[in-house]
Amino acid sequence: MGSVAEFLKSACIVSGLVVGIVGLAGVTSDARATTIQIAQESSLNANDFDSNILGVINPFSTSLSTSDFYSFGSSSYNGNTNGGPSPLANTTQLFMLDASDGLSLIVIHDGISDGSGGNANETWTLTGGDTASVLVSDDGTEASATSSTVFDTNFLWASCCTDGYAIGSLDGDWTMIGGFNSFSNISTWQAVSSGFSDIPLTLATSTTTGRVRLQTIPEPGTMGLVLMGLIVLARRRRVV
Repeated sequence: MGSVAEFLKSACIVSGLVVGIVGLAGVTSDARATTIQIAQESSLNANDFDSNILGVINPFSTSLSTSDFYSFGSSSYNGNTNGGPSPLANTTQLFMLDASDGLSLIVIHDGISDGSGGNANETWTLTGGDTASVLVSDDGTEASATSSTVFDTNFLWASCCTDGYAIGSLDGDWTMIGGFNSFSNISTWQAVSSGFSDIPLTLATSTTTGRVRLQTIPEPGTMGLVLMGLIVLARRRRVV
């Protein structure tokens, strides 16, 4: 028993040291990373997301605000100049951004000066007790919030420009479900993870397309991992 007590005493000292180190690094003890799982139902309103998980996407990160990162100018998204994905012709891209004003969902339609315009109508619903707002909307009011949890977008763009929006901040554990109601001149739909890896999404008409679900998968914070490890070690030492 004495050896176990000594071990636990040492563990407490180590834990205290880790807390100090984490604090000096500017990280709070309850900080945690967030990974976003993405799934798409097999058909309209099938609601079989759990059987159709496509992978995870990690947020892009910036010290800028969401609006400054988006860098709307010349009627287009210019976030690629701040480290985000480049707009692509006839493609809708969605990605997550961890900015100074929180985590947000960003959606970009089409490329710049690609020779064709288009339109896209989408609806996203936020659940899990969180609320959010439209942080960025190309051309002002084409993305709007029916409430703090339901977001409707109805974009029409010319061949010169992109269209898009950002919804945030997304805090804690949340789920967003949404997708296209209608679109034209969009041939590809994809999610983009930091590191620029793409996850293709099924794109079809509003009568057959499956909605997309974005859902947080919280991971233990630094101190949580340390304490879990100490508990396991203590139990192993007790057995021995």
